[in-house]
Amino acid sequence: MKNHAALIMILAVVLLCFSGTNFAEEDFPNANAWLTHWQEDIRPFWDSAEALGNPPGNYPTSRNMSGKPTADKERYSRMISRQVYTYAIGFALTGDCSLLHKAKAGIDWLLAHAKDPGLGFHPLLDERGNPLPGKAKTAQDMAYCMLGFAAYHFVTGDEACEKEILEMRDLIMAGPFWDGSRGTVRDAMDETLKVEVEFKDPGNDLVAVLDQVNAYMLLFCNQTRNPEYRDLFLADLRRLADRLVTGFWKKGIFWSTDLNRTNFRADHVDVGHTVKAYWMLHEIDSQWAVAFGIHPYRALLQGHAKRLLLSAYTNGLGPWGKYFAGAFDNVIADNPDWWMHCECDQFAARLSLADKSYVPLLERTTAFWLRGGFVDRGRPARGIHSGIKWDGRLYGDNEEWDAKAFFWKNGYHETEHALVLYLLSSQLQEQPALLHFAVPAEKLAAFQPRPYVFQGREVSRTDLGPIQGTALHQVRIGFGEIH
Repeated sequence: MKNHAALIMILAVVLLCFSGTNFAEEDFPNANAWLTHWQEDIRPFWDSAEALGNPPGNYPTSRNMSGKPTADKERYSRMISRQVYTYAIGFALTGDCSLLHKAKAGIDWLLAHAKDPGLGFHPLLDERGNPLPGKAKTAQDMAYCMLGFAAYHFVTGDEACEKEILEMRDLIMAGPFWDGSRGTVRDAMDETLKVEVEFKDPGNDLVAVLDQVNAYMLLFCNQTRNPEYRDLFLADLRRLADRLVTGFWKKGIFWSTDLNRTNFRADHVDVGHTVKAYWMLHEIDSQWAVAFGIHPYRALLQGHAKRLLLSAYTNGLGPWGKYFAGAFDNVIADNPDWWMHCECDQFAARLSLADKSYVPLLERTTAFWLRGGFVDRGRPARGIHSGIKWDGRLYGDNEEWDAKAFFWKNGYHETEHALVLYLLSSQLQEQPALLHFAVPAEKLAAFQPRPYVFQGREVSRTDLGPIQGTALHQVRIGFGEIH
């Protein structure tokens, strides 16, 4: 009876939060809602002097709930790169050129302070940008150091960013990180890239492989117009995808390591990582279909993706579930994390282009995101909480907490969430998705971007003129037929 009463109370709270809301009109599909969400809820926390750092580009990793840097002064290179992504994609969504300048400041800081020539990137810097010695270089860190470069390359076609991506690709897929005997990416190397070191658990870790796809390879592959690079990255993506399936997949779940098949609470065994893996397989399958007319992962996706998402939707109140109770289609209703909620929304929205039965789910899950406790509307800085309770309430609201910016949270996931739902809402609403780019005038005619990791047709192009302080022109491109 006590449990029954508690459930009734939770339902009452949720219904109060969402009462009177017309989900379909207000949240999904609604392209304008996601532009507004980025501008009003996400941007304020990242578009400030405290976020930009001193000098600009030396972004603090950890900040409190109002956005002020905490006493923890260490800078994680992967988080600087995630913040570059936030500004670059923010520019793509809004056309505000000040965001492009902020992204470039982070790119310049990484190249000046974090880059270890020929050896990837230093994972950790002090507050002045000096590398902290003796730190192992994980494949996951190296991937996320490339995230900002891939995003900046997406909006500018920048050749220096291309060079960095190609160098990292060689280290991962043909250099010291590649284990040819096992056909996989090594989890971690010492700082000289000469000795393999332990990462977390015995065996090869899922994120060493998955995050190469997610952080930079897929986006770069979809944007490059160099046929040699495209063929190279298509082959790499197929190698990585095959490794994901043969090394980590079993009975619907992508497991934490190639050894674990029993521990359902191991690090990286969760709905978020499994959904992300399926989403990446879906996009690689789409890329291979365009290039070669084949669908290498269609059968796997058709057999498991919908069952997984329907299970993760659990009780239908709004949050996506987080952990597996013994099977991939038996998800526990648990307190949601921000990044998992983003991944599930993004994959469900992707599938909704072909299967409209996902739309009613997304009406609920996006309403929970926008109207539950994820968005901090109690402070001028706004921002997104890292986790909330199942009924949308906060765990607490202590000012000194770093729940919106810390060594594994930055503006990346919430910004990608806004971008993907904007693009896919535009397609479902049968209206052009407008994105902004910045390209040298002499390269404008040859610049032919695609809508993020998706395919699409350019339906409009407007040259908005030179961007002050750069040699770039701002161009707004409308995309239709996104698929």
